[in-house]
Amino acid sequence: MMSNALAVNIYDYVRLMGSDISEATKVAEKKVSDPWITYMNVLSAFGFRNWINDLEGNLSINFENSPVFDLSSLKTNATEIIVSGGLSETPFKVSVLYKEFGLYDESLVGLNEEFVTNPHHFYVLMDVIEVGEGSISKPIAFLRHDQEVNNLSAYKQDNEYLIPFDIFNKELIELSSYLQCFDADRILLV
Repeated sequence: MMSNALAVNIYDYVRLMGSDISEATKVAEKKVSDPWITYMNVLSAFGFRNWINDLEGNLSINFENSPVFDLSSLKTNATEIIVSGGLSETPFKVSVLYKEFGLYDESLVGLNEEFVTNPHHFYVLMDVIEVGEGSISKPIAFLRHDQEVNNLSAYKQDNEYLIPFDIFNKELIELSSYLQCFDADRILLV
């Protein structure tokens, strides 16, 4: 059952700063349609950045090279982020996905077709929880492009893939290891 997979242990989450929340609000106010999804996308991106910053190592996210604040890229539940550092000379392309659990079938995660046809090394599912006047976030699962995404044709519906949550890898230590110790060029983006 999904609720067991997403049991909240507040110590696993990273805190989102007041400036993160203010910036997400500013970006969302500019979006004509789906401002809530835009807001949560930006919070997810900041949450992923904060999670990366909390890891041991030299990983970094450069928002200047990522379309996180390009409103055209925020029309879906995913945002592209570039992660550099670690042992890889080539930066990783990461698609950060926000999914609001409880609104739809919780066993499925929607991914817009453009994020599969324009491949990313990893697809990271983020959880964002508003707590009082603040928010906390953490990655909860991920897919590696060359291991799972190439097999998604069975899940395609219109311009979206409805991916079973069960095929996501929940071992975030593996994601951390990939980002810090793996060469991005070894993950084929075809």
